[in-house]
Amino acid sequence: TTFAATDEERAGARSAAVAGLDAFNGGRFQESVELFEKAEAVVHSPVHLLYIARSHLQLGHLVEAREAYMKITRAGAPDGASAAVTDAVDNAEKELEQLEPRLPQVTVKVTGAGDKKFQLFVDGRELSAALAGISRPVNPGKHEFSVKAEGMKRTPVSREFTEGARDEVTLHLDVDPNAPVPTKDT
Repeated sequence: TTFAATDEERAGARSAAVAGLDAFNGGRFQESVELFEKAEAVVHSPVHLLYIARSHLQLGHLVEAREAYMKITRAGAPDGASAAVTDAVDNAEKELEQLEPRLPQVTVKVTGAGDKKFQLFVDGRELSAALAGISRPVNPGKHEFSVKAEGMKRTPVSREFTEGARDEVTLHLDVDPNAPVPTKDT
């Protein structure tokens, strides 16, 4: 949780939030996310997080929307919170409940690794190898999955996910005959 140190910072955060709301109401959802994230970085508010979630939802970023909603619902409204804060928490709970069944889920399995350490990648970004075999949410749309291990071929797999889909992606590691052979010093 962040707290503004000065009145000037709080005023700046309020200006960013007002501009974020204007962007949201104008259908400029990426801009809305960025402005509300700036406001949230200075002053924590469930209202900022609610609009971050709603903007991500409009952009089709269901995973990011879910995470923002969950930050709100986990923290709840403190005693004596303003109506805006309690309304944001109530709305986040309702909207999260509606979002959950829409989230596509994927289980990425890796075969052929043996005892080799491997790295998982989704859309070119590394994902913890510890998540292999675990069902997890993914945004709707096309995603590329790949696995990398020393001396093994990297074969990407692309898959399209629709809202609510449940799918499994199996990545198989094969020995790369062109890989350099590790030499042992004698």
